[in-house]
Amino acid sequence: MKDPIVQEVREARAAVAADFGFDLHKFFAWAKTHTAAERKANQWLPTGPNKTLETTSKGGSS
Repeated sequence: MKDPIVQEVREARAAVAADFGFDLHKFFAWAKTHTAAERKANQWLPTGPNKTLETTSKGGSS
């Protein structure tokens, strides 16, 4: 009896391997450049909660 999840993972792995001609060096070179580009893109994304600046004015003249 075959586990359908295991079978799906194996098919996905075979598809990725075929995309890179079954060459691990090509796959890892792609993964390295993809990871570096993703890290660079994430540097510009906000990491904390969205805080709005509040201005306070001293004195009551308007």
